[in-house]
Amino acid sequence: VVDSLVQEVHLSGLLPFNSTVPFNKFDPSTGILNCVSTRTTVTTTIEMDLVNRDDQTRVIYTMDYNRSTSLSGPNIAVSASAMRNYGPFDLGQAGVDPDTSVRTGPDVIFSYRVLLRRTTNRTTYNGVGTVNFTYFNNGSFLMTTGNDNYGLDVAAVSDVTIRVVYYFC
Repeated sequence: VVDSLVQEVHLSGLLPFNSTVPFNKFDPSTGILNCVSTRTTVTTTIEMDLVNRDDQTRVIYTMDYNRSTSLSGPNIAVSASAMRNYGPFDLGQAGVDPDTSVRTGPDVIFSYRVLLRRTTNRTTYNGVGTVNFTYFNNGSFLMTTGNDNYGLDVAAVSDVTIRVVYYFC
């Protein structure tokens, strides 16, 4: 008979790039650990403010935004990424035109994105104490048209649930 022991951690808000997430190890007195599985569910929403700071001319900006998320732990690594294109934004001359900025969002980058992984290499998970996972959450952008005279503010809010399941008999 195979049974399971489930642990879950929830992270929410403006998260750091790396979060250490500890889980209790499997107590061998419970039974024989067969395998470990993880299920990470991620929802991330971003908002951005782009400002033209060029005081010589109007500028048309476009950009690529890439979002990456991952979970890693002993013998487990899983990741996902998503890319979005924003623009073109025709922004006015700084100090002259009233339309020098644009706000985008909220834009859902990951909508209940599920990351699954399983391992049968279970030695690290047996015993007393905790085993640490690292949750990574980051975004990057690349301006593809325009110039370097801009300001960009990005706010990303994430809702993450990490579940670790020990299957044993």
